[in-house]
Amino acid sequence: MKKNLLFIFFVINIGVHAQSVYFKTGVNNTNYHYKSELGEVSKVFQSQLGDAYEIGYRFPLSDSLRFSYEIGLVLNEYNAIVGVPNASIKWKTDYVGIQSTFICPIVKLDCFTIDAKAGGGLNTILYGKQDLNGIVYDLKKNNDFEGVVFHVLLGLQANLKASEYCHLSIGYNYSNSISSLKSPQKFSFETNQIMFGIHLTKFKKIDKKEKNNL
Repeated sequence: MKKNLLFIFFVINIGVHAQSVYFKTGVNNTNYHYKSELGEVSKVFQSQLGDAYEIGYRFPLSDSLRFSYEIGLVLNEYNAIVGVPNASIKWKTDYVGIQSTFICPIVKLDCFTIDAKAGGGLNTILYGKQDLNGIVYDLKKNNDFEGVVFHVLLGLQANLKASEYCHLSIGYNYSNSISSLKSPQKFSFETNQIMFGIHLTKFKKIDKKEKNNL
């Protein structure tokens, strides 16, 4: 299902002739925070690694090409282990959503650039399981995981030009997410993310004259 969602979004982006179409994949290291009805914050969660995927397009905000904007579909695993006496609790969750970021280059050479990034997005749970000593529960049916999750993001990305039409990237993102649910008990989580990407640039826009000649 993950691959199908990403492929559909990729095809949509090709159709609109984006300035730069990209695909990124990497890992998330997530720290959960649980706030009880009494305002107490639990620290029994242990972070776990999860997969991260992003596909979308990037375009300049001005003719100078100094500032850019990215918008894409993201699919993230936010996993954790809950450390409590006499029990082993594992969470495995997949969130799907839309993410947008503003980009400003801070180092710019002929074949190498470093970008600063800031943005955010909206996510909702796609899949969630809790394993309690071998007994599996569906987290999508848990009220604490319903609704939309907002996140803000800050990051850095290094880009290496591989050819005129392609460049490679590696980046680090820090994000903080919180649920939109108005409940006395809340889950929030911080994520440290490493992403590797491939970017295809300079897609040609077909105008009406060209279409008539095809």
